[in-house]
Amino acid sequence: SVIDGFKSLLSRVIGEDIKLDVKLSEKPLPITADSAQIEQVLMNLAVNARDAMPKGGLLSIEISLVDFDAACAQQVSELAAGSYALISVRDSGVGIDKQTLSRIFEPFFTTKGRENGTGLGLATSYGIVKQHGGSIWAYSDVGAGTIFHVYLPLSKEAEVTIVEPASELPPAFAATVMVVEDDEAVLGLVCEVLTRSGYFVIESSDPIEAVERAAAFKDPIHLIISDLVMPEMRGPEVCAKVRELHPETAVIYMSGYPENNLASKDSSPMDFVFLQKPVTVKTLLEKCRLALQKSDRFRALAR
Repeated sequence: SVIDGFKSLLSRVIGEDIKLDVKLSEKPLPITADSAQIEQVLMNLAVNARDAMPKGGLLSIEISLVDFDAACAQQVSELAAGSYALISVRDSGVGIDKQTLSRIFEPFFTTKGRENGTGLGLATSYGIVKQHGGSIWAYSDVGAGTIFHVYLPLSKEAEVTIVEPASELPPAFAATVMVVEDDEAVLGLVCEVLTRSGYFVIESSDPIEAVERAAAFKDPIHLIISDLVMPEMRGPEVCAKVRELHPETAVIYMSGYPENNLASKDSSPMDFVFLQKPVTVKTLLEKCRLALQKSDRFRALAR
């Protein structure tokens, strides 16, 4: 209700050249929060989005329910497992490079110049979200826009019980999986889950190193799970190089962006399965089975 009532003001703030698209949750998501402070967070994010789109564009705000298992919560700073209202704020602007992205929540840090900003907007938003027991997380790439995820815990009476998987799904077969991810925390988590589930895992935090390891590995690599945005080489390029060496390899892309918002430069001629970040154990294992079952290699082994 906060966002629905705030929509007209946001439209005036971002101007006529930017289209505002708001999608609310089908079900009410009650949170215990100071509405004025949540409005301030939204305003700060909208102003940053406006400044990133000087020639106009699209600002999308979407509200949804997310249920975090313990593994998923490890990937989002200081969140416990549980149910959260997720506010996703996405723009089609110029994007943010990785070095700048790592500092955006620091007080007084700004790329706008002193005459255009204090560097306190995102730092203030970060503080407000933390005070409400939530977390704010950003994902971006130069030329591909930026998405902010604001997680706010549901009020106690609205919480949904999160059932952890009793046991991991068995692998589709004794598969070898390469995981390429420059975020060490995500890499470690994904590799741990896959290893515990019976997969043989080749891990790399560097895309160039990953290609070198693929070249040195003489047995089949049945699946590669790759982040989309990495320094030096993007996910589709890594996967293409690995598949030149191992044509049997199925592909999973991981991204903080929703699948329908992937940049055109990330379009891939090969079939792939998409895995949304942050990653849950259940979804990771389901996507692995799906990707492997779609592959020619799996069909050959299944016969």
